[in-house]
Amino acid sequence: MPTVYEILCAIAEAHPESLVAYGTDLHKCDRELLDRAKAGEEYVWILRKHGTELFPIRAAHEPVSVTYWLQPGVLAFHVRIAKDSGAAGTAVEISHEEATRLAHLPPPAGARLWAPAGFALLLRQDGHDIGRVTNSTGLGWDAEVLEYGQCVGRFDSADAAMGAVERSITAALAA
Repeated sequence: MPTVYEILCAIAEAHPESLVAYGTDLHKCDRELLDRAKAGEEYVWILRKHGTELFPIRAAHEPVSVTYWLQPGVLAFHVRIAKDSGAAGTAVEISHEEATRLAHLPPPAGARLWAPAGFALLLRQDGHDIGRVTNSTGLGWDAEVLEYGQCVGRFDSADAAMGAVERSITAALAA
């Protein structure tokens, strides 16, 4: 059984007019995201002339990120992950309307999800921004808990800063 990455590569090869530049989007960015994908996750995959875009569904991303790329000649696919690390799954071509509908699905109630927002990452829960990490100075990642007005500190990586924000929120809720 082919991996999801292999399925996407086969689709791109079957549509050579659709990916004429920026193949690294598929072969590096999409592959890295799929390597971290968990069973049950779903994505909208955009195959365009100058690259690809892989957007998680129900993950607090701005829907405009998907709709921006949906132009004539662009193909859209609904990707479902069946096994962790994208070891198995499906990719089915969908209309631009269906891609837009999927992009607008809200995250599950109570889920805490990180979403990009300019030069920051926002932790969102039930439609509210509750945490933020930024690297505006280039000196490290600043972590904040927005609901409690708490600066958590500065960290060497975004992952470390995000973990600190999540631990602070969990500790505050447990108190």
